[in-house]
Amino acid sequence: MRHTMTERDPSNPEGNPPEPSDYYYVRKDVLVGLGLAALGAAGVGIYLAGRDRPPQQPRTVEVPEPLQPLPRNLQPEQVRTSEMPPFTMQLYRERDLIPLDQFGLGWVPDTHTSIVPNGQDIDVFVVAGKSTYLLRGPDLQHLKPHQGENRRAKPVLGPEPRDSFGRDYRGFGAVLADPKDPQKRIGIFHGEDHPPSGKGYYASVGVTLSRDKGATWGKASKVIGGWYESKPKDVPPRNNEVTGAGQPSAVIKGDDIYLYYADWSRSAEIHLAKVPFAKADDPNAWEKHTKNGFVKADIYGSSNAVVETPTPQRETRYAALPSVSIDKATGSFLMVFESDNAFYLTSSQNGITWAKQPIQILKFPESTQVARQEGRLWYSYPTLFSPQEKTDQTTSQTGYLIASKSERGEAHHMVGFPFEIKKA
Repeated sequence: MRHTMTERDPSNPEGNPPEPSDYYYVRKDVLVGLGLAALGAAGVGIYLAGRDRPPQQPRTVEVPEPLQPLPRNLQPEQVRTSEMPPFTMQLYRERDLIPLDQFGLGWVPDTHTSIVPNGQDIDVFVVAGKSTYLLRGPDLQHLKPHQGENRRAKPVLGPEPRDSFGRDYRGFGAVLADPKDPQKRIGIFHGEDHPPSGKGYYASVGVTLSRDKGATWGKASKVIGGWYESKPKDVPPRNNEVTGAGQPSAVIKGDDIYLYYADWSRSAEIHLAKVPFAKADDPNAWEKHTKNGFVKADIYGSSNAVVETPTPQRETRYAALPSVSIDKATGSFLMVFESDNAFYLTSSQNGITWAKQPIQILKFPESTQVARQEGRLWYSYPTLFSPQEKTDQTTSQTGYLIASKSERGEAHHMVGFPFEIKKA
């Protein structure tokens, strides 16, 4: 059985990562499976003889554009140590993916991007503004809104002003397909509640279910909050900043969902919670990871970070926005996450204990926070995706690092950095 995060392998009930594949560390002349266009037969016209069969036009073959190195100002600057993963990830110059503004979508992506296989197509759940939209197509370059009019996409999940949470923002960070029910999806989203002052917000993680492949969603349950937060109040959070928990990314390990999220209660770092797949929408079924392992905890229960802020902390400042996958090439859990100065890569064999020192894979020209405030170049919201796997929850040796990009204060838009995993 193909090892994906939407299928449970009976020969591997614990859901541990596969052994490294035979093609790992093999240098390729061309990175495969980047979803740009398949390399088919040679583009030559073939004349088919016969009185009733006219000549065919020459077939056009799209050839992927050559990979270009990263600009100097984005190339990582880091001294390798023994505490890093035994491999690295080479990024190449970014490429614009499908222009989503043609569907009326701006400020996109605005969380981790969720990608689910749907027959020969992929379903892409992307957050734009404050809502989630479903796009469908054979690859990232040929997506169309699942619903909407006049080519303008219609959200499938959005804020619920009358609910107790997620009243101002709901964006999926993870959408999981049920291997036992092809119609069912579990959606895990980042929710926001903004005080009247508009300064800062309270974040939380919610879960909702779909019975029609993500076209419509049921009532949501709040499952994760910050370790000490009570229900959001109509007053600004501490220091007018973000507080609570959010920015989820999830994979399936055995019969459980492993959920990685940012917790801002003490400092912005990445935490872990788990729940049986069948009970994902039950707040009482969740366990948070602490120094003593997984423990039952209420929504606001205490937990400890599994990925901490990289050093030097005066430059990195935080660890947030995780994108987690099980990687076929390395036999590891992979996580790309954002700090204030760069995108970083780390790895784990069990999804709990991660490399002590992550690898910098994309250096930002300046502090992300400063760049946002001043309207200069910044990148954010990373997602690892190998098109040949058709899901963001499984990766292989090549693919895209999907991210948001903004320049000159404009609305951010989706770009893709081709990647290749290499031996360190």
